[in-house]
Amino acid sequence: MIKVKNQPLISYIITVFNKEKYLKHVIQAILSQTHNHKFEIILVNDGSTDKSLKILKNFAKKDENIYLLNQVNKGPPYACNLGLRHAKGKFIKFVDGDDILVPNATSYLINPFLVSSDMPILTFSRNIKTFKILENSLEEFYKNNDLSLFEHKKNDYIFHKNFLDKSLHVSNMNLSCTLFEKETILAFGGCNENIFCPDYYVELMMSSLGSFIESKNLIFYNPIVDENRISQNEAQILHDLNYALEEFFLTNKKLSQFYGTNSLKRAASRQLNYIKKYSWKGLTFEVLFLYLLASLKIIKINKKNFSKTRLAFRKIKFPNEKINKSITVE
Repeated sequence: MIKVKNQPLISYIITVFNKEKYLKHVIQAILSQTHNHKFEIILVNDGSTDKSLKILKNFAKKDENIYLLNQVNKGPPYACNLGLRHAKGKFIKFVDGDDILVPNATSYLINPFLVSSDMPILTFSRNIKTFKILENSLEEFYKNNDLSLFEHKKNDYIFHKNFLDKSLHVSNMNLSCTLFEKETILAFGGCNENIFCPDYYVELMMSSLGSFIESKNLIFYNPIVDENRISQNEAQILHDLNYALEEFFLTNKKLSQFYGTNSLKRAASRQLNYIKKYSWKGLTFEVLFLYLLASLKIIKINKKNFSKTRLAFRKIKFPNEKINKSITVE
């Protein structure tokens, strides 16, 4: 059993941009977690323009284990890293500002670290559910979303000795799905602040470091539709998947010798499929030539060629000017 004296074992980091209607349930769900470990909650307000900051201030005033950090709007990776810099816990549990954890979520994810002989780098679950209606109380919410149907599984885990192949093939999780040690994410500098959506880069870096353990249990609920969710912006997501691959292989040059060619082909294919789906006008000779070379695997694995897989996304309206500048294609 891990023992940490005079500090929380778990740091929950909630990053928030305009999530006023969800925050009460999100924070109460964390406070209602079934584990008995000492924990802290770090609230990071990323320049919200709705009533989110007011709600966060009220929670921070009522509980000495809840801390509020406030910054001008910079985007998710900056908010996550700000929370990481202030976190005192051994373990980090990120929670998006509209993701409502089930009562046993943390227990399911932290258990392998405490009892497993196969110490993982990261634990996660793909088991998440969506909701349409947000009831007045958390108890009503759980009841109306049939939480009891998902409580029967106990210690139901899958051990992944090498998850890198799966991660390079497709993104498997967002940060709310995961739990890991703080020192692990700090080993590679935290979230990559060049990439607006930080999830995939973190997954790739983590999967290159060691084994994963997957819980089959339900972890959280998220809204089925919300215009403020990053997942609603398909172009942003696809752009950042390719950008994460680019940054990953620049950081792990040895791995590019084994995996880079297939990943560049996948990135080029992702761009081509986006153009075919939405805008044939964007189908240039450069895009086709890149896809051909990548498919034939006769292309150098470098920043210049990876960045070309983001050409189709150059005219995306990104959430803020600073992030937009950071994605200029060479």
